[in-house]
Amino acid sequence: MSFSTDASFKREFLETHNAYRAKHGAQPLTYNSELNAAAQKWADHLLQTGSMKHSKSGENIFNKWTSAPLKLTGKEAVESWYNEIKDYNWSRPGYSDSTGHFTQVVWKESTELGVGLATDGNNVFVVGQYRPPGNMNMPGYFEKNVLPQGYEEQGGMLGKPTHHQKVTGWADASWTSPGSGLWTIMLSNCGAVAVHSLLVTVWLH
Repeated sequence: MSFSTDASFKREFLETHNAYRAKHGAQPLTYNSELNAAAQKWADHLLQTGSMKHSKSGENIFNKWTSAPLKLTGKEAVESWYNEIKDYNWSRPGYSDSTGHFTQVVWKESTELGVGLATDGNNVFVVGQYRPPGNMNMPGYFEKNVLPQGYEEQGGMLGKPTHHQKVTGWADASWTSPGSGLWTIMLSNCGAVAVHSLLVTVWLH
């Protein structure tokens, strides 16, 4: 049996995406009916074939099986993708199979979302499709699209956090301003072997 995602699942799926994206300075996603239809078609296909193959770039897939009757929430799939953040190497930004779901969820240039869900009661597939697709592994793309946690958007510009927040994956973060609205943040990641630092300069209006 397969079925279209119900309203509560879709709402929670979208809200969870946007809550995580807000932590990384990315604008909220909105649903696209074409992407919803394509994601649903692919979720149905995955359930029918029992495979985990992608249909296109800019796509996340979640699968869960249980012997007991299964009721999946919209948050559960997105949360599993976002939790890959723990393995993301902020000192060497780029694509990895172990973090690709996370980086797509927070990819700054993605603006539209589609979701499909198919289940037989015990086995469930969730497909998320994104436009424009994320995980574009060209020079500089990950640096500008996957931002450390603690950023916010101010009129489309990258801004200083409203509170002094620890940036996920970094041991310390300090803000300094030489004036005229220019801010610099030094992020230090102190590991057991080496200390990595990242210097980011942003302009505040």
